[in-house]
Amino acid sequence: MRKNIIRLAALCAVFAIILACAGCTTTSKGETTIREPDENFLGDFKPFQLDNCMAVTKSLSGTIIPKEMEMYFAPRQNTVEAYFSYGMDKIAVVFTLEERVAFKEGIMAYMEAYNAGNLPERAPDRKNYFTRTPVTVAWGVMGLSYSADTYVRINYEYLEREKPYFVATFESANAKKDDTASPKMDIYFTPSQLEALLETIDQDEFQARVDELNRQAYEW
Repeated sequence: MRKNIIRLAALCAVFAIILACAGCTTTSKGETTIREPDENFLGDFKPFQLDNCMAVTKSLSGTIIPKEMEMYFAPRQNTVEAYFSYGMDKIAVVFTLEERVAFKEGIMAYMEAYNAGNLPERAPDRKNYFTRTPVTVAWGVMGLSYSADTYVRINYEYLEREKPYFVATFESANAKKDDTASPKMDIYFTPSQLEALLETIDQDEFQARVDELNRQAYEW
């Protein structure tokens, strides 16, 4: 897993260099200027690890299984990356800022309904979700061999009596390079796990860490 993370980080670094080059323009006098960074570029720093996040999955027999995720933030792309295993596959999920905002809206809708006691027992499906947002998934048995642009639906499901778990359902989609299908995944969170997740992916904290790295880089 660690080798895969290092390999993916290296690919991200190469991609960042390409973006940096693309961000340069040449004037008629042959002078090179740099475009101002946008919200998808917080700083020219390598990804840093965040606190691991805990979730659960459900076996075919209905057993609840802990699922620990390694979390990273990439300042160059302003993305959050989650690494975990699902069945036989190694998984990486990448959220852009816009996708994280939509994901958080789903969390807040769930929390509001949960706190109001307004989560009637019913099966989650493709029509009764809170929100649905694009997301990028990479997967593979031996490593992250495939990637696909897919969607994640935010809903809830009763896994235990009187316990409506938040569920993020990652839809199956064909890989970018062939027709290999990504695994359909149901990742469940308790309310307390969601609170920890929100703290981990807080954008203000990311900005503060990047600001501190910039201070260290340019302080005289």
